[in-house]
Amino acid sequence: MVEDSPVGVTAAVSAGMRCLAFAGGITPVSRLEGLGATLFHHPAELPALITAL
Repeated sequence: MVEDSPVGVTAAVSAGMRCLAFAGGITPVSRLEGLGATLFHHPAELPALITAL
């Protein structure tokens, strides 16, 4: 799951999904940290993160 909101990240993690959280958008990074997702800051990072799964 790729998400950019705390609610979405929390839902994904609660459902047992691996979650990649985009921390380069309008949601402050501090609201995404510690929720159980892997944070990334630029869309170009996403392919490598998906490959690593």
